[in-house]
Amino acid sequence: MAVTTGDVSGPTNPSVGNQTTYFIQRQGQQFGPYTLEVLRRYVAEQRVSLSDFAWAQGMPSWVRVSQIIGSVSNPMQAPQQQQRIPGGNPQYLQPQPSVVVKPQSYMASAILVTLFCCLPFGVVSIVYAAQVDSKFSAGDYPGAQQASNTARNWYHAALVCGLVIIVISFAANLVISFAAHR
Repeated sequence: MAVTTGDVSGPTNPSVGNQTTYFIQRQGQQFGPYTLEVLRRYVAEQRVSLSDFAWAQGMPSWVRVSQIIGSVSNPMQAPQQQQRIPGGNPQYLQPQPSVVVKPQSYMASAILVTLFCCLPFGVVSIVYAAQVDSKFSAGDYPGAQQASNTARNWYHAALVCGLVIIVISFAANLVISFAAHR
């Protein structure tokens, strides 16, 4: 996930249907957006702490995740007090703009190396390239990035393997041609 600075109006808050999505802030890093359902699951899995900060579009300030989880009936009416940044920094937490960029899938490259270079490695690259869009759409941004990286690595392996095979074939043909003409 890329976090950018500039506009202080808050993170872009992509809508997931009509559900509110939340950004999480822990130790100066921002994560999300997550739906309330995903946020609850992450709390249960201890991937998100109840003491982490959360913010959604329309909220005046960052609040503890425990306040969001505890006010399910209307999460936008969490207490209006601003929270101080842990660690003694007197500045108030302000929403930071966040842009989630979809990783490159490498699908076209994977298909081309499958057809022209190395079928086995290219097929593996296609499988991982196909996972990028589905993981990104499901909100699994780290999983989408990992699938993209894996697709890229298999694409490169297929390309190198195919080029090596082409060079070896060309050299073998040259040797055979010279040997046949003697």
